[in-house]
Amino acid sequence: MDTIRISQSVAILCDGNNIERSIHELSKSNHTMINFDELIPRLLNGRGLNRLIYFREGKSISSKFADRLHENYYGAVIPCHKSADIPLSIKATQISSKIDTIIIMSGDSDFVELVR
Repeated sequence: MDTIRISQSVAILCDGNNIERSIHELSKSNHTMINFDELIPRLLNGRGLNRLIYFREGKSISSKFADRLHENYYGAVIPCHKSADIPLSIKATQISSKIDTIIIMSGDSDFVELVR
């Protein structure tokens, strides 16, 4: 069994629309999905997951997907009116003093300044 180092808390903030768009472009298929069961353990690399927040533009968010993220990763799906950029940036700023590491998943460079 792998050892989990829960002394370091990690939050994963995902810009769902940009990630989906990038995956669809790379795979040349609109049906390709992220395999969170493989990806999350790799991102954590033995560290403890504090929260996973998936920001998604629009109202068409699968309740099955949201339930799965919540049950498996204490995750939440946040619907955004237009772009996820502002809500994700605000959440990253709000939790930055409470989390050791924030991992931002995005398919573009919108968050480069936030990371700096």
